Amino acid sequence: MSPTPSRISTLASQIATNTSIVDEYLITHNLPPLSFEPSFPSKIPIPASETEIIAAQDAVVSPNDVLSLQAVYHYKIASLIPLDGSATYVELSEKSGLNEIDLRRVVRHAMTNHVFQEREGRVAHTAASRILKEEGTMADIVGIMTEELFPGSARTVDALVKYNGAKEAHESGFSIGHNTPLSLYAELSHHPSRGRRFAGAMSGFADRSPIGTLAKSFDWDSVSTVVDVGGGWGDVSLDLARRFGHLRFTVQDLGHVIEGRPKLGEGEGEAGVGRRVEYVEHDFFGEQDAKGKDVYYFRYIFHNYPDESCVRLLKAQIPGLKKGAHILIQDAVIPEPRDELPAYKEKYRRSMDLVMLTFFGARERTLREWKEIVGKADERFEVRYQEAAPGTPSDILDVVWTSDDKHFSAEWNSAHKAQGANAVE
Repeated sequence: MSPTPSRISTLASQIATNTSIVDEYLITHNLPPLSFEPSFPSKIPIPASETEIIAAQDAVVSPNDVLSLQAVYHYKIASLIPLDGSATYVELSEKSGLNEIDLRRVVRHAMTNHVFQEREGRVAHTAASRILKEEGTMADIVGIMTEELFPGSARTVDALVKYNGAKEAHESGFSIGHNTPLSLYAELSHHPSRGRRFAGAMSGFADRSPIGTLAKSFDWDSVSTVVDVGGGWGDVSLDLARRFGHLRFTVQDLGHVIEGRPKLGEGEGEAGVGRRVEYVEHDFFGEQDAKGKDVYYFRYIFHNYPDESCVRLLKAQIPGLKKGAHILIQDAVIPEPRDELPAYKEKYRRSMDLVMLTFFGARERTLREWKEIVGKADERFEVRYQEAAPGTPSDILDVVWTSDDKHFSAEWNSAHKAQGANAVE
């Protein structure tokens, strides 16, 4: 009997196999070979439908270590290096304000993850560091992962010990780690620059779940009005508006988020899609005041909140709902333990579950848990589920309001006041 291969041999074989799959795809489609050269494209143009290729690609990609990346971000080191040139350590130290000894340490550690490269004692860009210099949303993502998530991760166990199951979003590692009684969103509302960074990062994360998938996952031709609840800068609404000329959108979010949104491009303002997308300041835990619309869309909102807050969030929408209205939830539906997923996909979803725990004391949910939350909000909701399309990290829950009760608004107001609407979020 032949000996069982060692773990390291198995991993090496998996890396070789998956790398070959990706490499063959790039060659046959005349795409540039994988490289860390600074000229390499920031995004590999592999369509979501190529599930085998994406799985192979994800299986050989690993995250950068946080500490050196945080220093690179904090001192804006990538921005100090010319794209087509280089800089000495002395120059980077003088421009960044970080002493030369420690700057060398963090930059050289970052180089082990192919962030920067050293040529004859000078620091130059790689493909990874070039992204930090050129792409604002990627820098925003790095910022929130290193300066918002990182301190919270170190205190998440303390939050578990203190609260033993969060009931509000401020009962989290983030709040303890940042020494604030507020939740993440409430805290960021007092710090406009951090709030803008978070909104930018969320816009970047939106690219991981292509809008094309959402466009095909719902019958948009059957509706005409959409409320994008907690919609940030309105990326989804603007994209759908380009695809469906009959749809009109209301993007709701907190005032500081809306004020920080980028301006529309030429031709997209009053004369283009912008005419069909309005922005309204709104706290989605308050009564939904965009009444009688067809669709109320939530993109990665509910996983930011503990169960009790999610129930309140659903109840807050009811005063605005007409019979047949859709609460369309795009979010993760994680597998039950008995379900089998590829290892890379399982790890991604479980990792995101811990991110939600750190930031909000919240969690990702199974389909059974989603249905339990919706049922607690109101039995008049009907849940329809569509599994994630291949290559995308999110699923679609279509929660349909089946009642024609026109008097629920007063009932909701009374109940909301009774339970105390001023709880800290």
